[in-house]
Amino acid sequence: MLKNKINALLLASIMTIFAACSDEDPKPEPPVVNPNPPVDTIVPPPVDTIIPPPIDPIYPVDFKFLTLNGSGRNGEVPSVSYFKQDTIILDYFKEANGEHIGNKPLRTTQIEDKLYIVQSWNNSNVEIVDPNSFKRLRKVGFNDLMA
Repeated sequence: MLKNKINALLLASIMTIFAACSDEDPKPEPPVVNPNPPVDTIVPPPVDTIIPPPIDPIYPVDFKFLTLNGSGRNGEVPSVSYFKQDTIILDYFKEANGEHIGNKPLRTTQIEDKLYIVQSWNNSNVEIVDPNSFKRLRKVGFNDLMA
């Protein structure tokens, strides 16, 4: 009787082992959707379709920094002084244009290839100058516009 139970258990084990083994692959490999072509078959886009990114132009200036000096109660003369790497030119605006800048030069900024010097108080003007030669390109008077 024990021998029959052992034989039945052995037979059941062998059947379970063979039933568990299968020739089918339970997880088939996914199909290749977009294979990379060989390197020698890659065709670059036509030159007409390549659009380079926009580049902001750089407008070089000759100066390292500027100082703006207004007129004062003790007879100070308004000026724009120019500091290069190793050179200082006092009142560079007068040297370039033959006259002093207005009473109160307050701020300066460069937009593209022009330098704008804003003045206030009695002379509400904007001097537009070349940032390298300091030659006056235009003078905009706000008092004239408001009248």
